[in-house]
Amino acid sequence: MSRHRNFSLKPPPQIPCEFNLNKYDFKGDCELWLSALALRVELKKEVEAFLAWNVSEFEISEQRSEIYDYALTRLQIKILSLMDSPLLQDQAEVSKDWDHHWFRKPEAVSDRLLVDEFRSATKLHDEGYRWLFDKEIENLNQRSERFFSSGLTGIPLKHLFGESHSVGDATHFVTSYSMWKADIQMSNFSGEFGVKVNLFHDDEVLISEFAKWLKATRAAAVPHFSKHKGITAATLEEWAEMRLVPYIDLWLYQKMFSITFPFPDIGEILYHDPNNPKKEDDGDWTKRAKDTHKRAMELTNPLSFYALRNNV
Repeated sequence: MSRHRNFSLKPPPQIPCEFNLNKYDFKGDCELWLSALALRVELKKEVEAFLAWNVSEFEISEQRSEIYDYALTRLQIKILSLMDSPLLQDQAEVSKDWDHHWFRKPEAVSDRLLVDEFRSATKLHDEGYRWLFDKEIENLNQRSERFFSSGLTGIPLKHLFGESHSVGDATHFVTSYSMWKADIQMSNFSGEFGVKVNLFHDDEVLISEFAKWLKATRAAAVPHFSKHKGITAATLEEWAEMRLVPYIDLWLYQKMFSITFPFPDIGEILYHDPNNPKKEDDGDWTKRAKDTHKRAMELTNPLSFYALRNNV
């Protein structure tokens, strides 16, 4: 059977030959599905770290260009290999995958070390954080023209001799913005949240306040997966029908090959069934593809993935 039978008669161009929906049959095996998702969570982390690597700021040199090209090619090969063999066939390999260092849980509570202070001192000069702050300020600017971005860290500051009330707005932003909101968007996020503890308060107050902070922060950081939720057979079937794992592979492919597939085309690739006489229009496919994108981004968020994995 031709692999193109799963697609429309005129499939969008540039779909890699390695991609075939027939390969993504998990047969209801939750562990196998989660293992496949784990590989993509990790690969997505690598892809996002590479995309944050601003090559335009490099000093132009043949050596740097070779390093960049090598990293690009390496990721492209990994994506195509994953498309070619999207499932892990050996259950021993599945178990071994969960022991990968990236998926090991860090200590729940630990001392703040000297290295943590160094990281904090350099954090605001990190290019990834600067980009995130600039993006946050851009969102604020859409609601108000009173914010301005500094050229140093992206934190809003008074712009030359602009309106004086912008200083108060900027101060409020700097003193109220929780750093974890930026941390969780970084490709190297370790799952650690910074929290300040004032030991002048007694233990009872500290424990009560920490419980409140934990509940509020976990709900805000991982809004889609509470600790009481797990994967049921119905959930897995829903995600399989959404074509979540195939979609993630197509998303990775687009990012690393500088290709963009419009949502209508993605919808047709993933959901067109030539054996089903019912005709779905482009609007149906587009909506399904957008819904799948949203869910895929939620599931591949490391926080969401951990919450999901821990409740299997």
